[in-house]
Order: sequence, then C-alpha cells, then structure tokens
Amino acid sequence: MSARKFIPVGTRFNRLVVLDSFPDDSKFPVQIVCRVRCDCGTEKIVRTTYLLSGRTGSCGCWRADQCSKSFTSHGKTGTPEHKTWVGMIGRCHVPANNAFEGYGGKGISVCTRWRESFEAFFEDMGPKPKGHTIDRINSSGNYEPGNCRWATQTEQSRNRRQPLADRQRANPVRCRLV
Repeated sequence: MSARKFIPVGTRFNRLVVLDSFPDDSKFPVQIVCRVRCDCGTEKIVRTTYLLSGRTGSCGCWRADQCSKSFTSHGKTGTPEHKTWVGMIGRCHVPANNAFEGYGGKGISVCTRWRESFEAFFEDMGPKPKGHTIDRINSSGNYEPGNCRWATQTEQSRNRRQPLADRQRANPVRCRLV
C-alpha cells in the first residue's frame, strides 16, 4: 500500500496547480485528494496518486488541444487564399471538376511545390488582395511561382487566351492571285 501524501499548496503538475489537499473518507481505504486549478481555469478534484504518477496533468484540455493541433496544419482553411488553392488544384488535377477540360484537360497543371503544400503556395503568393483572383501571366503556362499573380478582373480580361477563330478573324490570311 502506497504512503498517503498531502501535497503542498502551490505545487505544479504540468498544467495543474494544487489549491488544497485533504483526505477523501468516502473511499475505503481513505484516499488523499487535491483540489487543483488547471491553466485554462477549470477546477477539479484529483487523487494525489494520479498527480504523483503523472497520470493526470490537466483537466482534459491538453488532450483537446492536441487533437485540435493534429487536424490543423496551417489554420487557414476557408480563407480566400485557401479556397483559391483548392480551386486551382481541382481545375488542373481532378477530372471530375467542371472546369478540368479547360485547364487540366489542356495540359495546365499546378507545380509540385504548390500542389503538395498550401503553406508553400501562401508563402509564394502572399495574402489575396480584396477584389483579386489568381492569374497566370502566360495564360498557356502552368500555375507556378514565376507565372502567377493576384489580378483584378480587368487585368485578367486583358490576359485571356484568344480562341483560334478570333485569331483568324483578327489576322486573316490573304492570298494573292497571280
């Protein structure tokens, strides 16, 4: 049987600080318990043996924090930049995407660095200015650092691929009869 210990007030165990130590005579054999306050502000009663063994080190908030961190890599999901990144990859690499035919179907792709990491995309492009969308400077080129910018709708409309029929009308081939 382990020795029953009263833990001094103010002793810290990870995120918990002891506020009081007393016997819990509702248990047999009698247990020594502590009233503790977690760094998050929650107070609870914990067995001293759990504190001393390291079994308990928070009110439960540590585990919730760890779960949250494991599902959050960059914290920018849902931002305009992230939505742009997801859309760009969908257009170029997901055949089921409605816009795939005009992008991935024509051989336009997203560079490996950006395709594998939103953080890399954000590092290269920076925050998306209000009223701007991603634009490829060379509209036949890929989505990659040297070929992309944030542009207004007006800037983008000046940078469109011209359909073959329009190019032929703009530059008709003239034949000379001899």
